[in-house]
Amino acid sequence: MYRLDGERMVAGFWSRVRPANPEDCWIWIGASHGDGYGVLYTGRRMFGAHVFAWELANRLPVPNNHIVMHTCDRPGCVNPAHLRAATQSENILDSYRKRRRIGRWYPKRI
Repeated sequence: MYRLDGERMVAGFWSRVRPANPEDCWIWIGASHGDGYGVLYTGRRMFGAHVFAWELANRLPVPNNHIVMHTCDRPGCVNPAHLRAATQSENILDSYRKRRRIGRWYPKRI
């Protein structure tokens, strides 16, 4: 778990979130990877903005062998209501169900 009790870090996080209604995506406007996932830096460590948002909301570290997945499918979203801890297998199955992943279960998109 990151140092969530640091007021400066939490304030820095919220200063990089575009405010929205509680049910909408809250878009990260800070640094990001080329794939759209937001990133935060503390010292020499880099970590996902969505992971920080989940841990901040739940006041728990992400469970072992789990990741934080987006139920809204927007990599830049940091709304805790759109995030859940899941296994990588659950995340992959979710992407197949939503037809976001091409593979043996679905034919290629045209």
